[in-house]
Amino acid sequence: MKDNIAKPLSILLYALMGISVLLIVIFVAGGIDHGILIVWTYILTGIAATASIVFPIIYVIQNPKGAKDMLIAVGGIAVVFGIAYGLASGELTDVFIREGVDESKSRIVGMGIISAYLLLAGAGCAIIFSTISKMFK
Repeated sequence: MKDNIAKPLSILLYALMGISVLLIVIFVAGGIDHGILIVWTYILTGIAATASIVFPIIYVIQNPKGAKDMLIAVGGIAVVFGIAYGLASGELTDVFIREGVDESKSRIVGMGIISAYLLLAGAGCAIIFSTISKMFK
């Protein structure tokens, strides 16, 4: 089953990459406007978003035992976001008020920044742990 899906997806990937390179070359040569590249970016983003939703669903249907691992990962990310939301402040400065940012928006932005820091720290700890554990094996 995987071979039936992998080959057409590989061909599609190379076709999208070829179209992207062709559009960039034509843009650099002055043949098209930047608006076409922006539309192409929207198309590629839509394809990526659709794939990121559809393929995990297909994976869970084909591999129900793997759903447990996926739910654990999603739960872990939810915990990280919850901790980050709790740590984020809704502080407003004069610049935020002038730009129309309210307390909830400020807190959500803070949550995103703190989440990035926490995930970066977790990745760094995982790298260090795996390196040290390999040294003792």
